[in-house]
Amino acid sequence: MACAGCGRSTEPTGHEPIHVSFLDNESVLDSTAKFLKHSGCNEDGVFSFVKAVKAYNSTPLQVDLSGFPHAVQGVFTFQSVTQLVGALHHKLRDTPHAFEINCYDTVFDLTEGQFKSALKPDDVFGLSLAPALVTNGQWSCFPTATARDAFMWSCPLWYLNASNPFIPKSSANSRMNVIAALYGYYVLPLSTRNTELPHAVLETLRANWERQRITFPTASEVVLCHGVDLTRHAALTLHAGLLFRRERGYTYVEKDSGSGPFVRLDFETERALLPWLASKVDRYDEGPQEFFATFNNTRIVELNVSASSAAVLSQANQPMQPTPR
Repeated sequence: MACAGCGRSTEPTGHEPIHVSFLDNESVLDSTAKFLKHSGCNEDGVFSFVKAVKAYNSTPLQVDLSGFPHAVQGVFTFQSVTQLVGALHHKLRDTPHAFEINCYDTVFDLTEGQFKSALKPDDVFGLSLAPALVTNGQWSCFPTATARDAFMWSCPLWYLNASNPFIPKSSANSRMNVIAALYGYYVLPLSTRNTELPHAVLETLRANWERQRITFPTASEVVLCHGVDLTRHAALTLHAGLLFRRERGYTYVEKDSGSGPFVRLDFETERALLPWLASKVDRYDEGPQEFFATFNNTRIVELNVSASSAAVLSQANQPMQPTPR
């Protein structure tokens, strides 16, 4: 069956220039805040985002930039996204830094009032499997029936204490519903075959979002990375960012996990983003073997992810095998 919005392979990106900033330059952060407001982001959400960026960058950035070109007013320019990814000496999620606001709450801040649910946190919407990183780097997923239950399982108290200062105070309830929709562990139909995987993943996500009565933003696209373990017929959301279409080209904004930096990318065509998204995840002998990116609830594209030699991942929005609890 054909699936509108499904993409099974990625095309080479060629040598399309890409501009990257870690928002640690005051003028870049100021222009980014103005761009976000002009692009329809809520003023309170942008204020919280800027507050989080400034807090993170109050300590020197611990990213090895020895492979980077000279920055011009806080912006690095690479001839391709592949060159950019190759210049990173470690995953950004492994940057030495206190764990603060993560990628999902960053998306929430910048879509506050637009990416929302018609339900209240205690409304029952049916079975949902909420993931969480527990002891010794192992995942656990817990069956929940409400957004509040899913949120409280996925966001432990220590993380809430670290992230609450960067969330609009009036948005506590809507945050629960949005994070429960962003961050999930999903069961695919047992009939799913590899050739039908993009369609099955997108339809499974759509069914869950419909039960949660989610409305996606129109001024931007929520970009989610997912890992799929077809042997277990399961999918896990691994990362989130936000994509804006400009008059000429695109702007992508993310926070790389809780310890990694804030990132702004500017590029000409959407396909230039795909290798960057692929670099957010890892393939191991065990666990997810197929990886996809979704754009709102309309499109899904396969990510070309290389096998990793690492044994353990350190951050809570990266692929490990969830163990039911």
